[in-house]
Amino acid sequence: MIRSKTLFIIGAGAGFDIGMPLGEKLSREIGEKINIKFKLGGYEQESGDYEIMEALRAIASHEKINVNEYLQAGWKVADGVVFSRSIDSYLNAHSGNDKIKVCAKLGIVKAILEAERDSAVFIDHRNSILEFKDKAKVLNSWLQPFMFVLQNGVRRDSGLDDIFQNTKIINFNYDRCVEQFLWLALQKLFAISTDDAAYLLNKLPIIHPYGTVGSLSWQAGLRVGFGEKIQTRTLIEASNQIRTFNEQIEDEQILSQMSEWVSEAKRIVFLGFHFHDQNMALLQSTEPARGGVVEVYATGFERSVSELTIIDSEIRKLLASRGGGWNVNIDRRWDCSGLFKEFGTAIGR
Repeated sequence: MIRSKTLFIIGAGAGFDIGMPLGEKLSREIGEKINIKFKLGGYEQESGDYEIMEALRAIASHEKINVNEYLQAGWKVADGVVFSRSIDSYLNAHSGNDKIKVCAKLGIVKAILEAERDSAVFIDHRNSILEFKDKAKVLNSWLQPFMFVLQNGVRRDSGLDDIFQNTKIINFNYDRCVEQFLWLALQKLFAISTDDAAYLLNKLPIIHPYGTVGSLSWQAGLRVGFGEKIQTRTLIEASNQIRTFNEQIEDEQILSQMSEWVSEAKRIVFLGFHFHDQNMALLQSTEPARGGVVEVYATGFERSVSELTIIDSEIRKLLASRGGGWNVNIDRRWDCSGLFKEFGTAIGR
């Protein structure tokens, strides 16, 4: 069990180890899914995602408008998103265009669910013995040392209920890979039931600022299985759970919660986080100064020296309002696994 209050802030880069698409690749895939076009004559679809087309038809019918208005919005996304750093940044640039947001959110849900299904942590529940799709890849990822840190000193018959006591997570990704991993890893490690693992995970404080593609079986809300193939109605409902930056800054409850977590943490670990301005703004603490020294560990894999200097400065600005001091550890050599190899022992204390 982690001994000091520790906040893990997770970005898209953390999914690389287990086969999840990074920002630019995800943006391209979303663009391809909503670039819906028909062959001459207008009846046979030749590009784009069929389920998204059905969803757009249903939405347009409900709004009593021509579905072509949504198709045109989808074309704009497909043409423009490749010039943006991420789908989140693209949506932030088009915050006033509701049709673009509808198309992009549908694309996000379909792309993420397919990526979950193809990822190393996918579990085929048709099998009698539950196992990760690519166990070797999972065990070579940062998730394994993350589990080492969490379970250190915890026994099945003593302290298991408190395994997440000092752990909080802010995950800027739409996927549920971390939750999926922990659900099965807890069962394997401690020889507990699926229900007991779900009980423990419901104690893990985790926020997805931009929402997720749905709730897993043990979570409240719209239930969407990990990597599930969903129908039109569920696709529409799931897309309504995706939030843009502008929508998120209006959610005072979540903003306040994140502010408190940043302020109270004794240790902050950034994993695969790109430090985009809009995401740093969401993390900005408005809590009263607490003082003390904060240890910061951050991946900076293959970032330039000048970028690392800027990121170091941005982290210090983020923490300035809480007072006290801070030690920032970031290096271009460290991906997520490398960070745990370098600082796993320190993070667990």
